[in-house]
Amino acid sequence: MPMARQPVRLTYQDYVHFPAGRRWELIKGQPHPIPPPNRRHQEVLGRLFMLVARYLDANRGGHAYIGPIDVVLREDDVFQPDLVYVSDADADVLTEANIWGTPTWVVEVLSDPYRERDKLEQYEAAHVPEHWLVNPYEDTLAVSLLDGSTYAEPSIQRPPEVVRPHCLPGLDIDLASVLRC
Repeated sequence: MPMARQPVRLTYQDYVHFPAGRRWELIKGQPHPIPPPNRRHQEVLGRLFMLVARYLDANRGGHAYIGPIDVVLREDDVFQPDLVYVSDADADVLTEANIWGTPTWVVEVLSDPYRERDKLEQYEAAHVPEHWLVNPYEDTLAVSLLDGSTYAEPSIQRPPEVVRPHCLPGLDIDLASVLRC
């Protein structure tokens, strides 16, 4: 009886040679194409990023990036989160080309629920302290905070809640304004 073949686990070295013209992520060494974001996704992400950028300009602390930027958690986990923040204390993960290691805070705006669940597991395994999943279709925000080595049960926030990233004290984010609902 023939043995079942194990899928080949690709690495970052494979990833950088993927054909241009399409965005990809590696989840557990498996390639996943990233569909282009829709208009609502971009509006929500843009409003959220503007709040974070203004906060960082006023407080001069850390680095925020809007996707696409590669976050290499491990050789076989390469993601392009929608928004990523790296504190000054974690800045050793910043390279000229990407973020190589564990960022401080990751925000994903929902596009593919199945893929996002797999990515959440990998963010948790890499000990990303704070993960937000914005669902612009249900007007919710799931906030996952690392508790030891695992994420605590996510806190589900809805407008008119004002939320505060744990890594950016003093930044108030009005969900109704970000989601425009």
